[in-house]
Amino acid sequence: MFKSKLSQCWFKKGTNVNTFSGVIPASASIVGELIVENGDTIKIEGLVAGNVTGRTEDVNKQPSLIISGTVNGSISGFAHVILEGGKINGNVHATTQIVLLNNARIVGDVTYGDLAIETGSTISGNLVPLADTIATKGISE
Repeated sequence: MFKSKLSQCWFKKGTNVNTFSGVIPASASIVGELIVENGDTIKIEGLVAGNVTGRTEDVNKQPSLIISGTVNGSISGFAHVILEGGKINGNVHATTQIVLLNNARIVGDVTYGDLAIETGSTISGNLVPLADTIATKGISE
């Protein structure tokens, strides 16, 4: 219980990690692209073998993703990506925040607004702050 309360301190203000629009249970597998739209929060407890993409027309309603299972594919288009002991084999892009908890693992490049990593969690790949990406894009245009 203490660890859960400590972990809550890592989330940006206004991040609701207890309300989901949908859950992919531990007993389920999805093969193919998973698309999440318009501010929904999805929790993946099972396996997704394919890319996970967030889509919205309103930048203030970007979807969020919570993973305690495994994603074998890239993740993009989300405001928040929170790993609760989950694993991602692929690149991850989150405009607001990426949080790794409970020995979570990412094998791939990570582009982030803010990054929080709890002891025991790992990233095997490049770390790219979103501010660097925006600055580089502005220079090349």
